[in-house]
Amino acid sequence: MIKNNIKILAIDDHTDNLISLEALLKDIFPDAKILKATNGKTGIEIATKSDPDVVLLDIIMPVMDGYEVCTRLKREKVLRDIPVVFITAAGSDRETRIRAMESGAEAFISKPIDEIELIAQINAMIKIKRANVSKRIEHESLTSQIAKHTFLLEEELNRRKLAEQNLQRIGQHYQALIEKAPDGIVLLNAEGNFKFVSPSARKIFGYSETEIITGNPAELTHPDDLPMVLSNLDKLIRDPSFTPILKYRFKAKNGTWIWVESIFSNLLEDVNVEAIVINFRDISERINAEYETRKSFDLLNNLTSMVPGVVYQYRLYPDGRSCFPYSSPGMWDIYEVTPEEVREDASPVFTRIHPDDYNFIVETITESAKNQTIYHSEFRVNLPSQGIRWRFCNAKPELLEDGSTLWHGIITDITDRKQTTDALLESETRLKEAQRMAHIGSWELDLVNNKLTWSDEIYRLFEIERTSFGTSYEAFLNSIHPDDREAVDHAYSDSLKTKTPYSIDHRIRFNDGRIKYVHEQCETIFDEEDRPLRSMGTVQDFTEQKLADAALRESEFRFREMADTAPMMIWVSDHDKSCTYFNKSWLKFTGRKLDQELGIGWTESLHPDDYNRCLDIYSSSFNRHEPFQMEYRILRYDGQYRWLVDKGVPRFTSTGEFVGYIGSCLDITDRKLAEEKLRSTSLYARSLIEASLDPLVTISPDGKITDVNHATEMDTGVSRDQLIGSDFCGYFTEPEEARTGYQKVLTQGLVRDYPLTIKHTSGKLTDVLYNATVFRNEMGEIQGVFAAARDITERKRIEEALFEQQQVFRTLVENSPDIIARYNQDCHRTFVNPSYLKAAGIPKEELLSTSPIQKSPLPSESAIILNKLLRKVLDSGVADSVDVIWPKTGNETSWYNIFASPEFGRDGQVVSVMTVSRDITQRKLAEMEIRELNQDLEKRVADRTQKLESLIKELESFTYSVSHDLRAPLRGIHGFTQILMDEYAVNLDTEGKRICTIIKDSSSKMGRLIDDLLSFTKLNRTNMVVANVDMKNLVKSMYYEVTDENSRKRIEINIGNICNSPADINMIKQVWINLLSNAVKFSSKREKSIISVSCKTDDGKCIYSIKDNGAGFDMNYAAKMFGVFQRLHSEKDFEGTGVGLAIVQSIVHRHGGEVWAESEIDKGACFYFSLPYYQAGSESITSEIIINT
Repeated sequence: MIKNNIKILAIDDHTDNLISLEALLKDIFPDAKILKATNGKTGIEIATKSDPDVVLLDIIMPVMDGYEVCTRLKREKVLRDIPVVFITAAGSDRETRIRAMESGAEAFISKPIDEIELIAQINAMIKIKRANVSKRIEHESLTSQIAKHTFLLEEELNRRKLAEQNLQRIGQHYQALIEKAPDGIVLLNAEGNFKFVSPSARKIFGYSETEIITGNPAELTHPDDLPMVLSNLDKLIRDPSFTPILKYRFKAKNGTWIWVESIFSNLLEDVNVEAIVINFRDISERINAEYETRKSFDLLNNLTSMVPGVVYQYRLYPDGRSCFPYSSPGMWDIYEVTPEEVREDASPVFTRIHPDDYNFIVETITESAKNQTIYHSEFRVNLPSQGIRWRFCNAKPELLEDGSTLWHGIITDITDRKQTTDALLESETRLKEAQRMAHIGSWELDLVNNKLTWSDEIYRLFEIERTSFGTSYEAFLNSIHPDDREAVDHAYSDSLKTKTPYSIDHRIRFNDGRIKYVHEQCETIFDEEDRPLRSMGTVQDFTEQKLADAALRESEFRFREMADTAPMMIWVSDHDKSCTYFNKSWLKFTGRKLDQELGIGWTESLHPDDYNRCLDIYSSSFNRHEPFQMEYRILRYDGQYRWLVDKGVPRFTSTGEFVGYIGSCLDITDRKLAEEKLRSTSLYARSLIEASLDPLVTISPDGKITDVNHATEMDTGVSRDQLIGSDFCGYFTEPEEARTGYQKVLTQGLVRDYPLTIKHTSGKLTDVLYNATVFRNEMGEIQGVFAAARDITERKRIEEALFEQQQVFRTLVENSPDIIARYNQDCHRTFVNPSYLKAAGIPKEELLSTSPIQKSPLPSESAIILNKLLRKVLDSGVADSVDVIWPKTGNETSWYNIFASPEFGRDGQVVSVMTVSRDITQRKLAEMEIRELNQDLEKRVADRTQKLESLIKELESFTYSVSHDLRAPLRGIHGFTQILMDEYAVNLDTEGKRICTIIKDSSSKMGRLIDDLLSFTKLNRTNMVVANVDMKNLVKSMYYEVTDENSRKRIEINIGNICNSPADINMIKQVWINLLSNAVKFSSKREKSIISVSCKTDDGKCIYSIKDNGAGFDMNYAAKMFGVFQRLHSEKDFEGTGVGLAIVQSIVHRHGGEVWAESEIDKGACFYFSLPYYQAGSESITSEIIINT
């Protein structure tokens, strides 16, 4: 038990508790000094003054509780070694103990105090105090000893800290790029759901972060575009190298569909992203512009395409004459002559050719005509208004039958391109001048004349006056240090032998003993026979670097003696790569003995995955005597692999002799973990930035580029390495304008839509709008500017094309003979063309902003009609037309057709109406004449129809009378014949009886013929009562009517699903009776008659069929079978009158249908007829045809 010389501080707000505790402590530790305090503040002051060995602390105290007292004690450097034990009646619950430990306490005792526990805790705390003090003293001593050696370690740590800060700034920088980029960035997970949506994307669509993340991408994609998007996504998932660029519509929060152009990248396998990356931009404006362009193009598709420059045909006759048979209006822009001036004679064009280029043009045209080769040329013209301009001509020749050559080509203005090329040449000249100012000496040796030429810089390096030096190769060698002359001469000689360049480091010795170190490079030029002509080289002074290296080696040599006391791990090797020394820190770290590490024993602790790489770096650096730094894992004494950074430098003697290496190692495992986490964040951000289609750049406060994305490289033609560190303003056509915009960002904090033009190295120009903002550090200081460029080249091209097409459209409208006007939503005129003004005879200012009713050349009735037409088109959005009367001068009246077409705004609403009025007077007169002729024709047709109807009635009356009058004699013949057979049969012989039978049968047949004929004639006189007929029940009923029980035993009838149809029930019964009875009759000679009734619908009609397996017929006679009294079989085979099918045809025709048949002899027949299809809702007639089966 520790009893002597101890000090115990008790802190409790209750004096009674302090007295009791003091008595207990005095009893246990009689020699101990007991210090007391009734509050936390007094307790801290006593602890600071007396440095107690242990503090016994109550938790619940006013003003400052025990937790805060403990926290303050542990915060102070001089007090943190004092152990703290909480003694309290506050409870021993888990939360109280955890909070006590978190505040820094070493132990916890609950009241009432257990004496044995108190003794044990105080003894333990005193040991902890003494151990802490001993450790602190040892640490301070060790720190003092190595303080003078830590500058290398601090330098390394500072460098790595700076690297970490840079990584952190890069991460913040990339995060700022993502948040401020104008393009939207979206990440989808493997299931196709939103994983991340950038602020700019949410802004484009109007959703909050929660709304968009919980949304369904498929539901927000336009249904017409969704299959295309899903198809490309499926291909992208299967092939990560596939990077589709898609245009589709995405639903905004306000319900509108926004057109976007997106580039998709599959980074699901990238551990830093694990998502489908979609970078998109809002192209709604471009799509609208393209729509306007297409609409204008449709109006002008029959016009000559508008192109820059002149499209032409140039003809050169065999006698030397030439002309331009065709040239577009651009002829004026190119030569300042009109197409008409050169249509017959091309000489006005040749007067514009620059005198210095005239002969060249004539010669190249002649050569193209002679060889019939494509003609290309660049030349100058001297124009009255434009002055000297450059032109480019491209044309294809065609040899005509008369020996002439006709070129088809285009000539364009390339003045701007030429000026850009000249500017590039001037830039190259300035670059050469800058290289001259870099103070790198150059020399040239004429090997033919042994003449050596030095630049001024070499004279300065060698400290020789130009006039006192005889420039030759030998004189040059004499200026080199004696020990290096042979090596230099040997290097040059080998270069001549091998015909390869060489580079070498050597010394220059001066008369005063000084030495300079220089680096020399040389290349020799040879003639066609491999004879050396001249050698050219450069010389650069690196003496300061050489001296610095020597000083560094000396410093490292002194450091070698202190290595064993250094806390970092240090090793030394000799010239043969074997390690000869490891300091105590190394041995303590690895837990191995020195003899185990010497030689190559240290490699036994290397991680297997790092072994080969580590030794390769180690060996290759030794061979080159170069410093190296490598990171590897090594086994620590506790069995864990730890990351080390190992930095080795070569050791040389004072004479420059290589003697080995010295190196130091630092445990960087914790830093590695932090860097890896930061690197993952940076790679994640970088991958998103590189996916942007727009150039993104960050710029330092002094205007230098600090970072760019790939899109910037593509738009400038300059690599990222070259861009970084260069002047931001140097990549625009107007650098000062760019500089002004940059300064505006620094002063105002941001700019929006700042117009600039990016200049590509190829000469291509890209119009952009820049959006830029400053970014700051944690202190609020401006670190630079982030700028994003939006390419508007395509938009400007579309706007220019649209303007040109609008101009052409206006020209067509203003020169059209038709009367054209535009009306707004109030039906007020906003435009009238000259033809309108001419026809109206009213000043333009009186017509505009008035409606047809307020002011119009039309009569009031026509004006009202026009106003109604305008209102109708505005309301419906559908084009329409009317014919109106338009009075002319005098008493003449003209008819005009006014066609009104709606014009829509971007929101799809009608904003105006365009009317085109065309004179249709001649057409109207022709229509009136035709109408009069039609009226006369209709009157004549009516007269003839009346006469025909009278004749038909007379014929029907005659037919009925004949049929009726024939019935009486037939009945008499039939009756008297029957009397003969019944009453006088005994008086008749066999022949007489046969004749009587024939007479009786013939009269019966004649009666049936008369009945059928009467039925046939009645069809056309009978009024039809049409209603929907239940055909299936009707067929069943008629089948039972035409058959008896015995005949049905040998008949197999199949009735399928038969649709209903509107018809006259009585007439359609007759159709089924006739067709079914024919099927039964003509199949009666079969052992088994098979009859099938079916139906199908086609083009709004029901087509019924009745098929049998009977005798059939020859299709060559099919056309005759529907005529009256037409039969295809003899009466002895099958009885009948030949009227049944004629009745069927007549009834079907009256119903608007058709009837036909198909058959083969002895293979049965199939009869078809069609009726209109029944529409649901019509009433069915079924009651009178239901049968019992």
